[in-house]
Amino acid sequence: MLATSSSRRFLPILLLACTLGGAFFAGPRQAWAVRVVSFEILLDGKLVLRGQEGDNGNANANEVWDYLKTLDFQEPERRFVPEKERAADDFRIVPDEGNPLQATLRGEIRLFARYGGDIRVKELKLVRATPKATKWRLSPEDFQRTKATRTIDPTKRAR
Repeated sequence: MLATSSSRRFLPILLLACTLGGAFFAGPRQAWAVRVVSFEILLDGKLVLRGQEGDNGNANANEVWDYLKTLDFQEPERRFVPEKERAADDFRIVPDEGNPLQATLRGEIRLFARYGGDIRVKELKLVRATPKATKWRLSPEDFQRTKATRTIDPTKRAR
């Protein structure tokens, strides 16, 4: 069979692909794993906000809690929340009057961070970037307050 001009152009690409593919499959294997660190805010026993971060599993409890400085919380998708923990259908985070960038949750509040700790408070302040944003963050003041007083599972204490 005679080589056409299009097949001659394709041959170097094919050879390069085979070489790179062979090097990839013959080279050392390394597994990449991510530990999912879940954060939940429950109000009166109902899950109202959820966030998550990923790390390599080396972060201690204090480092995990520090993720809260930049972690975005969102209202969870109802279908992924156990029925007994679901908030009412009409529940929404309501901004503070006169400050659309802040909301204050009041009630029996639990902030739980897998691998980072757990705290129960009566009030929690949240902030957001714009008045229309649906993602919330823990206020810097409440980050400091909760970090200092949270409970850490003894098996996950800071090193």
